Amino acid sequence: HDFTGGSFVWNDPPAEGGDGPRVLTPYAPVRGSAVIFSSGWENMHQVERLESGTRFAVPCFFTTEAVPEASLDHFGGVPSDDEAIADDLQHLLLDARRENPMQSAGRVKQLMMKWHHLLGGAAGAAAS
Repeated sequence: HDFTGGSFVWNDPPAEGGDGPRVLTPYAPVRGSAVIFSSGWENMHQVERLESGTRFAVPCFFTTEAVPEASLDHFGGVPSDDEAIADDLQHLLLDARRENPMQSAGRVKQLMMKWHHLLGGAAGAAAS
């Protein structure tokens, strides 16, 4: 591990008909792990406090709605080839920076729009 603490925890309701405490089920991620689930109320979760090290997370939210081209253009468009895509995503995810909350929110929005467009494009191409 590159970190201690930071376990992902499913936060489930009590057993059927029960009125006891919620059921907490931890999952201790390791390098390269992925946890994929729908983001509705059926999958309540939390992350325990990180005790040491660095833990990276890449939240992705999927929708069936296409990203408007004007939104992509606002963020510089979509990179033209695989290497440019990898560079752009690395920059958005990992570059160390000092930024205020609005800058951080904008960077996350840019990442999500580009990620969604790339995955949507790949899914659309595979389906046709």
